[in-house]
Amino acid sequence: GALDQGTLSFWLGQGDKARSMLVQGLQNDGVPLLDALTSLMTWPAETGIPGFESWADVDGLWSNGAAFDIPILENAFNMCGLPAPWHYRSARCCRTVTALKGDVTVDTTGMVEHYAPDDCLCQVMKLQKQLFP
Repeated sequence: GALDQGTLSFWLGQGDKARSMLVQGLQNDGVPLLDALTSLMTWPAETGIPGFESWADVDGLWSNGAAFDIPILENAFNMCGLPAPWHYRSARCCRTVTALKGDVTVDTTGMVEHYAPDDCLCQVMKLQKQLFP
């Protein structure tokens, strides 16, 4: 696709470590989209967690914002001719919890902002603190 100036500006404004990780990701050939989505479809069964064998067992699919991550994934599934494996009612939003419970701080020592695994861990830690104080 075309390079979006806003996205480029956003990443140029991030810290050295986040920019370095972005460049590493761009230099890597990555995984074809269809392969990544197929893997995501089978992920619950691959966790080995008893009672968590399919997306029907997933109580909630969390994202930071309701109108970004999940719709992007759903569009990717649609583009590949695949159904999204989760039920539409399972979508959950961290920002809604923050609006209802208030923002909290968590220890992010060693984490890289805007590095997906670290962002996810930070969001989980905040949700735990907000929902189970």
